[in-house]
Amino acid sequence: MDLLTKMIQKIKDWILDEPKDKKQFFKAIWSTVKLAFFVNIVVIILTWIFGLKISPRNGTGETNIFEWKFPLEIISSVGIEEFLFRWLPVAITYESGFGVIGKIIVGVLSSGIFGYLHGGISHIFLQGAHGFISYLLFLKTSNMGKNHLKGFSATFLEHLIFNIISILIVIITGGKTI
Repeated sequence: MDLLTKMIQKIKDWILDEPKDKKQFFKAIWSTVKLAFFVNIVVIILTWIFGLKISPRNGTGETNIFEWKFPLEIISSVGIEEFLFRWLPVAITYESGFGVIGKIIVGVLSSGIFGYLHGGISHIFLQGAHGFISYLLFLKTSNMGKNHLKGFSATFLEHLIFNIISILIVIITGGKTI
């Protein structure tokens, strides 16, 4: 087996091993948060090494994180993004009878769009990578799309935790906007 085939098989095995209880469910969420931060750090380091620019996010740094409406904006945007870029693609592929590989291909496409909408081509690799990791979590926790609400709950929590930690990093480093 070549490296790509082994990677695909490992992803398939991980996805098909649905969490059996709450402890495994929350462990999958926390593992995904950690993996998303690791991947983001690697992508940022690679962009520095190769001299690539990551353009500002679509918010362009004008959203004040200390305004009263900010928590509502974060929660609603996470909900909308998880519905559009995780729930809908998984539901469509489940209802259409796609296999694991077909669902992964749709996940790559959905995540690329997710990343692009966060700030353009360069964000396909940053937010798009996080989106794909979340998509895999949705597949894993929803039993390949059989339980959409469970998958949505997992990716909603993961995305919210990821954003809260990111915002705390902004605050700790003296930022006031994102």
